[in-house]
Amino acid sequence: MEESIRDQNDSLQGVLKTIADSLCGIEKRCSELVFILDKDGDIAILRNPDDF
Repeated sequence: MEESIRDQNDSLQGVLKTIADSLCGIEKRCSELVFILDKDGDIAILRNPDDF
């Protein structure tokens, strides 16, 4: 069971990294992204406003 959770975590980290790369670009314009997942499964992404 623990291995399955670890695999899911690794997959989720990969997806979030892909999203972050898309939002920030190769030159890494974002200093910080915050991903918020609510109990309904909706995701909010907050970027540091000082970056733009």
